Amino acid sequence: MKQLGALLLTGCMLFALAACNTETRSSGELYEAEGFEQSLSTAFFDFQVNSASLVTQLEEYEPSDPNNRFLVVNITVQNTFTDDSSIPMFDTDFVLSWPDLGEDSIYCEDNFASTQLPEEYEIFKGESRTGDLVFVVPSSQTNFTLEYLEIYEDEFEGNTFKISFDAQQEAQ
Repeated sequence: MKQLGALLLTGCMLFALAACNTETRSSGELYEAEGFEQSLSTAFFDFQVNSASLVTQLEEYEPSDPNNRFLVVNITVQNTFTDDSSIPMFDTDFVLSWPDLGEDSIYCEDNFASTQLPEEYEIFKGESRTGDLVFVVPSSQTNFTLEYLEIYEDEFEGNTFKISFDAQQEAQ
């Protein structure tokens, strides 16, 4: 009888502990910041835009349309996830928009410049990674928004995080 009672007590304790670890995730919230070095905290990491510059040429490459320029956005991402493992990151985790684009957004260019973040990388707990995301944008645009949407392993969509900034024009 004691063994049955101990077994039931152990089962109840495990159930209670499992309930304590139930993940509470929020969704649909919008968090915004404006300017360089303004950090936003997602469920997985903190990120900030360090700088952004508009250039007509990058490592001997030029946009195919003469009405466009490269926007080089330097970001830092720091893993703050509570799990002890690393978090996988992709260059498509962040998208860019600007006022004339409306509700649409664009992904960064495939990796061609030495300072670009890789297409796929990992950040270990407590570590950070700094690098560039390169976008092709209209020459007339200078105000941009970098956006991240939390997407969990089970495809649950969490909150949205946006940092708006004015890009620096290249010296003529």
